[in-house]
Amino acid sequence: MQLSPGKALSDSDDAQRAATEAAAKAQTRTSEHLFAVRLEQLHTEEERRHPDEEAQAAHHRCRTP
Repeated sequence: MQLSPGKALSDSDDAQRAATEAAAKAQTRTSEHLFAVRLEQLHTEEERRHPDEEAQAAHHRCRTP
């Protein structure tokens, strides 16, 4: 079966579009993950700097209805 040049180009364009979309989604997921990890690091650092304040805040959160 012989494909016409126009059909091959169309398939190529579709493949490139799909690959670009997949790469963009992967980049977004990676960015979100790195952001979440960094927030957790900052939270942990803050707990180490001010353990009493964090304990009071946690206690207050538990008591708040």
